[in-house]
Amino acid sequence: MSLIGRINDLFMANAHHAIDQAENPEIMLKQVIRDMDRNIQDARAAVVSAVAGEKQLAAQVEHHRRAAAELERKAESALKAAREDLARQALARKVDHDRIADDLAAAGRQAAETGARLKLQLDDLIAKRADAARRKEVLVARQRTAQARSRLTRSLSAISTGDTSSSRLARMQERVAQMEAEAAAIGEVLDERSQPDKDIAEIETAAQVDAALAALKERLGAQPPSTPKPQ
Repeated sequence: MSLIGRINDLFMANAHHAIDQAENPEIMLKQVIRDMDRNIQDARAAVVSAVAGEKQLAAQVEHHRRAAAELERKAESALKAAREDLARQALARKVDHDRIADDLAAAGRQAAETGARLKLQLDDLIAKRADAARRKEVLVARQRTAQARSRLTRSLSAISTGDTSSSRLARMQERVAQMEAEAAAIGEVLDERSQPDKDIAEIETAAQVDAALAALKERLGAQPPSTPKPQ
């Protein structure tokens, strides 16, 4: 299994565990995104390392190819100088460089294939991260909507079943109306109770007026009549 494959498996295992243990989905989703970002960083580092190794192998292959070509040129010069022994030595070293170059070239091809797979897997991780980010926004929005609906439902339930402000206000209005009715009743009772006092006061006033009138008549009757003055 490749490095990125193991990283992806580890991420999925951690994500499933986080989902099972999550109490706050929004916090959990943000943590999952952060974990994916770290996984992408690790995968990108693996890709960079693979590409660097591929380039290094290519450079080594080129070095051994040039060395082999130079040894072949020297072997040709040795033969021209009638030094077959030197030519054989140069060709033997050339064969070694050719063999090393072939082996390095094969390793380079494998490295190129591995790098290509790592790049594809990195692209897949990046795409999954983007999809997870989109899903996170949707899930967070759904969670917040559900929380708001839950709070509203609890509030409406409390209004219908509990001791709420609306019910207290209604009871207060009833109490004020009752107090107003009691005040009006008390006023009527007081008016009824004061009516005999009013009648007695009127009688006493009439008696005093009659006494004053009788005294005035008596006083006028005791005086002699006045004679009118001549004109």
